[in-house]
Amino acid sequence: MLRNNVSVLYDSNILGRKNSAEDVLWTYSPTLEFRRNGGFVKMDAELGGEFGVFHNHGEYDYQNFRSRVDLTFPNDEGYPFEARLSGSFGQISDLDRFLGERTESELSTITAELRYDFTERWALSMGLGWSDTTYRGGSGESQQRYVDQSLMRAES
Repeated sequence: MLRNNVSVLYDSNILGRKNSAEDVLWTYSPTLEFRRNGGFVKMDAELGGEFGVFHNHGEYDYQNFRSRVDLTFPNDEGYPFEARLSGSFGQISDLDRFLGERTESELSTITAELRYDFTERWALSMGLGWSDTTYRGGSGESQQRYVDQSLMRAES
């Protein structure tokens, strides 16, 4: 299935600074979704992007990519256990009001979860996740990578 979103936004301060310029941002976000609910493995996936165009300040135009996949095994409520594996990657172009400039970031995640139902009321679940975020600020050749963050989590 194809999902489309179009929006228009007036921004009176596109850089988040005192006496910054104003502009109109046009965005188009197409997303292709795929769902498979039959068989032994359930799959839910999407692939898309966002294209932003500034009316007067083309130097801030952007193209963001995003993707996500979720797999669930087994795809049957008759089993007392469930395993889920998820992964995603996305790009974000946004205004950072603290820095007073437009920034770009990339976020990657992987998550694995296991669940076992002892009874209808009692279950044990465990999860392990990893995420990595990279932020970039500035524009053109002065663009710099200023934060790289990796997180691991385990829970039960």
